[in-house]
This record gives sequence, C-alpha cells and structure tokens, in this order.
Amino acid sequence: MNTADGFGGGEQVFVGLCSGLQAKGHEVACVVRAGGALRSVLEEAGLQVIPTQRGCGILLPRRLAKAIDSGGWQLINAHTPPDYMIAALSKELSRSKPKLIFTRHILLPLGRSFLHRWTLRSADALIAVSNAIKETLDAHPFIDPERVRTIWNGIDVEKFFPSGTRNLRDRLGIDDEGRLVGIFGEISPHKGQELFVRAANILLREGENVHFVIAGPIKQRNEAYLKKLQRLAGESGRAQS
Repeated sequence: MNTADGFGGGEQVFVGLCSGLQAKGHEVACVVRAGGALRSVLEEAGLQVIPTQRGCGILLPRRLAKAIDSGGWQLINAHTPPDYMIAALSKELSRSKPKLIFTRHILLPLGRSFLHRWTLRSADALIAVSNAIKETLDAHPFIDPERVRTIWNGIDVEKFFPSGTRNLRDRLGIDDEGRLVGIFGEISPHKGQELFVRAANILLREGENVHFVIAGPIKQRNEAYLKKLQRLAGESGRAQS
C-alpha cells in the first residue's frame, strides 16, 4: 500500500518490491492513489491495482477489509505514514486479520499522539530501510524494538552500465579523467544535499578532479533550501545551475 501522489525513491522501491513478489509467484494487489503517478507505472508492470480517492475517510478501510477477506490476503504492507492508520483500520475491520507490516523510508520522527500509539502498536513488524532509521524506530515509545528489522533497498543492477554517464558528461563538459559524483532525489533538507555540497567544496579546495551533480524535483516549500544550496555551491567558484 502506497498512496503517495508523486513518484520518488520510495515509490520506485515499492514497484520493485511488488514486481519481485509477483515474479516469485505471490499474488500481489497494490493499493495506490487513483490519480497518482504510481498507478500507471504499476499497471504497465502488469500488477493488479486497487485505486483510491483522496478524502474517502472510513470508506477506504471498509472497502479494503472486504478485499482482504474476499481475496484471502495474508499480509498488508503500508509504505507511507498516512497509510499506516488506513492499513491498521482495514485489518481491524477484516475478519481474517492478516499480518500488518509498516515500512519506514525516511529519517524523520513519527508522531506520538494517541492515534499514533494505537496505529504503531497494531503492526506485527516494522521495516527500516537503513540502520539510522531503525535507531529512530527503536527509540520511539510506542514501538517494540524487537519488531523492527533493517532491510536495505534492493537495486536492479541490470539497469546500470559503465557508459550510462556519457550523455551527462558531454552536457557538463567533463572528460573521462574527471570523476563524477551525484546525489539524486527530492531537494529537501532530510535528503542531505547540504552535507553533500559542503563535502564537495572541501574536495574542490584541495584541487581534486571531481565533478558533483545534484538532481531531483523540488516542492515550493523547499525553494529557500535550494537557494541555500546554490549559495553554498557558489563558494567553490565552479557552480553551475
């Protein structure tokens, strides 16, 4: 289950997970936003999609509970915080009570309200995609550390090949001798681009033949952060936008 509107790293992992489970012979149903970018990607991959609408309240958990019981679901895996409560309610309303797993993709704190307490304690297990995220989950007062496991995101190595940076090198005027280092993802403080820029400036001041690239979408609320990154990158004297 992943009802995010956009399509980022977490959604890419979600597609890979669903495709991998289906390839291993498991029956997979993907609960996603009806108008979101994820739906079309999943359908193109030949996966079963259950579309949802924004703001459907208790109707969605009731609908999913029926799907759980009629389809014989054995496991629900929710991938975004808003989905955790929906998944927990769906399990509660179902007769079969499948196992419930939450996957945590980002290094940000979870809430501590009464609803968060009920939701988090309803999970049979929680998956962290890094040890740093696992540490934040272990420290949460509503989460039993014994239920938390780290499972790193898988990478389809067949999608990567040595000449894959050729076009980018040509566009940036980088010869084959220069090393090229990139960070890709949403331009946001929690992604760590500021640390990336500060590290890059250190290497550039030392005369290293390295080129650095930051690429990714940006939301309006993070425009000030982007300007900060551009200002920091300008300190090297070699920044391009």
